Amino acid sequence: MKPLVGKVISRYDGETDFTGHNARIVSKTNEDGNEYKDIEFDTSAFGTFYSASIETIEGVNYIVANAKIWKRFSQAYEVIKRRVNANIGIKTSWEVQVLEAHYEMVNGKNTKIIDNGIFIGHALLGESVSPAYPCSGLLQVSSLETTDVELANALVNDLDISFDNVKKEELEVTKKELESSSLTTRDLHQKILETINPKGWNSNPYYCIWEVYPEERKVLAYDIDRDSEDNYLVFTYSVSNESVTVDEPSTTKLSKLISEKSNVNINIDLNKTAEILSQKEMDIKNLISEKEKLISDLAENVDALIQAGTQIEQLQYSVQELIPYREQVEENNRIETEKEIANKKLLLKQIAIKGGFITSEELETSEELSALIESLDEKSIKAIIAERLIAKLDIDKANVETSESKKVTVIAKQNIESDDDNLIDHKSVMSSFLKNN
Repeated sequence: MKPLVGKVISRYDGETDFTGHNARIVSKTNEDGNEYKDIEFDTSAFGTFYSASIETIEGVNYIVANAKIWKRFSQAYEVIKRRVNANIGIKTSWEVQVLEAHYEMVNGKNTKIIDNGIFIGHALLGESVSPAYPCSGLLQVSSLETTDVELANALVNDLDISFDNVKKEELEVTKKELESSSLTTRDLHQKILETINPKGWNSNPYYCIWEVYPEERKVLAYDIDRDSEDNYLVFTYSVSNESVTVDEPSTTKLSKLISEKSNVNINIDLNKTAEILSQKEMDIKNLISEKEKLISDLAENVDALIQAGTQIEQLQYSVQELIPYREQVEENNRIETEKEIANKKLLLKQIAIKGGFITSEELETSEELSALIESLDEKSIKAIIAERLIAKLDIDKANVETSESKKVTVIAKQNIESDDDNLIDHKSVMSSFLKNN
């Protein structure tokens, strides 16, 4: 992730606008005590790129990137909004750390060619500043007829500077101005930046300052090549005269530090914040562990389901094999049941016609008797026989022959307990009949 940078100034017409890179050459001393020249950009970060790609537009390859603008830098945000809403557009320009370069003639001009470099930022330019490439920008923009002196002197072609062409007097003046200047907020920012990056752009890692908090003597910074936007470092610094000393940084994650407010106080409890974030990380780890356990349990359950499914298929196959045997058994049972029913019907018919009270013809022609035989209603058949027997006994009571009368009397006496020997009990006779049949 690389920063989106720029510097906001008040123009001659009262409007606020961006400048250029505001590059300047300064003298620095390396770790070995040797003095060297370096270039500084008087710009600040107010956004960061989060994605980039190469796209072909109308047959030309362009580097296209997406960036987040931090609203806490209200002036920069308002300038961007004003120029976009006014369809003025914003030109942009790379800030590159040149590692290797050479000069050659291009279109009749002695041009610096970068052979090896690192993209360290992307600057938003003022309306009157032209980028190195006309196509570089957010939208096409118009230029002002008047020129701001400060903007005209800014570096507009990315690092197109040759130290060999800079006059020694200019370097001495710049150095003198730097050494004699009072420790303003900007100077403090610059001195801290130089201290945490002792080799300038060649420092590895290279730290970008997010914000300086003078009251707390703290600096919030981040590694330009950090893996996550949540990764920050907190430096504690001290000032003696115009000398700045910076202690070793402590790492932390400050996800909620970026606020919509224009002022953010560093007085938040960094330890408590780190503790909360640590707890959140622990919660995340626990959730991940639980998720992995659930996945493992799910895998075991899936295996069990697969095994159960296999067993079900095997059982279904076995059932299919047994179906013919079951059908044969059912058929045999049906035949046996039908045979048993037929035998019971035949036996019931024999009972019906045995006493002569029901004839074979009646069994064939009477729907009532046929239905009783079909339903094997032995009780109803015997009831009909009893009714007919009683009716016959009533008729024969007066007209029966003597021998038959004696026979009936003998039967009645054997089954009825009565003081009257001449009385015939119909119920006893019927009971005797049913028992004998």
